[in-house]
Amino acid sequence: MPDSKADWVMDKMSRLDRWPAVWLGLPPDLEREEAVALLHLTDLPVDSSFVILLNKELLAGLVAVAHRPGAFHEDHKRLFELLKEPINIALSNALRFLELRRLKDRAIEDQRALQQDIQRSDVVIGAECGLRPVMALAYQVARTAAPVLLLGETGTGKEVVAQAIHRASACRAGPMIGVNCGALAESLVDSELFGHERGAFTGAVATKRGRFERADGGTLFLDEVADLPPSAQIKLLRVLQTGEFERAGGSQTLHVHVRLIAATHRDLAEMVRRGEFREDLWFRLDVFPIRIPPLRERREDIPLLAHHFIESKAREMNLGARPALPGEELSRLVAYPWPGNVRELQNAIERALILYRSEPLRFPHLSVAGAPAPAAAEPGPARPAGEHLPTFDEAAADYLRRALAAAGGRVAGAGGAADLAGMNASTFRSKMKKLGLGRARQG
Repeated sequence: MPDSKADWVMDKMSRLDRWPAVWLGLPPDLEREEAVALLHLTDLPVDSSFVILLNKELLAGLVAVAHRPGAFHEDHKRLFELLKEPINIALSNALRFLELRRLKDRAIEDQRALQQDIQRSDVVIGAECGLRPVMALAYQVARTAAPVLLLGETGTGKEVVAQAIHRASACRAGPMIGVNCGALAESLVDSELFGHERGAFTGAVATKRGRFERADGGTLFLDEVADLPPSAQIKLLRVLQTGEFERAGGSQTLHVHVRLIAATHRDLAEMVRRGEFREDLWFRLDVFPIRIPPLRERREDIPLLAHHFIESKAREMNLGARPALPGEELSRLVAYPWPGNVRELQNAIERALILYRSEPLRFPHLSVAGAPAPAAAEPGPARPAGEHLPTFDEAAADYLRRALAAAGGRVAGAGGAADLAGMNASTFRSKMKKLGLGRARQG
């Protein structure tokens, strides 16, 4: 054992000017085996009683009681032993706290580095071409705290634009929390957005922070905001007006500072007219609307997006060489109308990479004329010129009415409308409510 460690103990003992005395310390780089050897080999000038504090087999500290010969007896020793456990617990807790703080600091550093990587790599494809007017509006409103409403068809990239607004805003250092309102069960919307207290409902075994609390100091992105139920619309209106809300089952008023960006593919003005969406909430959301054009209206972005997806998807699939995109196939992509917009283009690229891998990519399922290739089945009768083609919601509502009529207005049970439609009764009622159909008979 190095003499310096024994000298450390001897120096500590020599500084004690009162007897008996207690000292607590940790010699530099002292390990468990060395501590045991030190107790046996060091020739101390006084009788001593040591307590070695260990944490997971590592020496955490050393407590010693030094006294002149004959000053202590067995009762003193027993009293001193009583201190061993509480001191050990306190020191162990302190070490755990220091370790947790170290891990927290490292996690914060990793998060900052990850956010910087995301900001460097997350580029809006088409920002200098077809999306130039959209991005000009996005960067203009990003400097303010005004709510933003993104409008456009499904798959046009509303979330990408929302992320760009967040990165250019004053709250970019805060989190950006996103939630798809259409994917939330109606009974869980309040809990997801505003949180809940322990015991608020069956299964609430602990307090949960909602999306608004998690987004405090940052941005909350509400995708498909038109699908929010009326009860959640009222709470959302209050948060936008005052920044205050309560968790489900709680009475404490919480305050948050959140930048709200909402998005929808539906016509909110028409929904307000039909009484399906609160007019006052629409006025609060519609402060700065931005319409994102579908891909067929910005075809100049298709080559950029295609090469971007080829690069990113080939990297995800660990393809050595990037497959080529022949000119005639690129022309096919540009001519296609893309009813699914950017998301459909991304899926088409991924499908082609799976099918052809190292070969030149081809898209035989897309027609050059701009429509999907015909299926093998016989086509139906041609639609007369000028005939009105119903929207998807209109067709779905007509189907539900026919199912209700066939079931005599009954939804649930064998032979009910839900059973005839092959869906759950609660799902059938939810679709009825969404499409504005009247109440059906219970049962």
